Amino acid sequence: MARKRRELPVFENVEIIDVAAEGNSIARVNDLVVFIPYGAPGDIVDVKIRKKKKSFAEGFITNFQKRSDIRKEPICEHFGICGGCRWQHLPYKFQLQCKQQQVKDALERIAKVKIPEIRPILGSNNIWEYRNKMEYTFSNKKWLTFEQMKSEEIFPDRNAVGFHISGAFDKVLDIKKCYLQNGQKKIEWLPIFKTLGRNEHIKNPFDYESEDCLYFRDNKEKEITKDNLPVFYYKYK
Repeated sequence: MARKRRELPVFENVEIIDVAAEGNSIARVNDLVVFIPYGAPGDIVDVKIRKKKKSFAEGFITNFQKRSDIRKEPICEHFGICGGCRWQHLPYKFQLQCKQQQVKDALERIAKVKIPEIRPILGSNNIWEYRNKMEYTFSNKKWLTFEQMKSEEIFPDRNAVGFHISGAFDKVLDIKKCYLQNGQKKIEWLPIFKTLGRNEHIKNPFDYESEDCLYFRDNKEKEITKDNLPVFYYKYK
């Protein structure tokens, strides 16, 4: 008989004090360091622990008691579910400061390297629609959010074109719009992808486990035009 897993606790009124690598934030509960995604320094939150080690734990926010003044509204409706952007809720200037501090800590605290004073990172003038390479995945089992499953709505069409859920290669979120893809304002590509996926000459375009399926890779040019189009790949045996 399998041993019953111990229920991990929920900590209330936890203050997030810093940010960490890979888009996480940091809180301390007594002597326990807790890594929490999508938090911001100054947040007061309730945290559900999902994984606990000897010296640290990982959790997720279940409720906000107070939102940090540093927070901003994410531009993307998929933020928090998509495995792409992790810091849209933080101002860009603050993101640069955090990244610089992480590099400094890696060199000084971890590698024990003495370094001179570091100049501030020069930020980009364009923080949206700057990516010149994107890969979309086709799937016939699109990921349903918690809200969708709770609604008891029936979803007969489970085909999806989008990105993987963070940490899960086989779970694909259907993306309506991505603000990272270069040229998005000129051409709305996602409806085109989905139409192509229904091409009758491609047997299983949305099934990534099949012998034939589609995936999309954006070009590496700076501008998308009618003479410089992205590339679709058709996998087959």
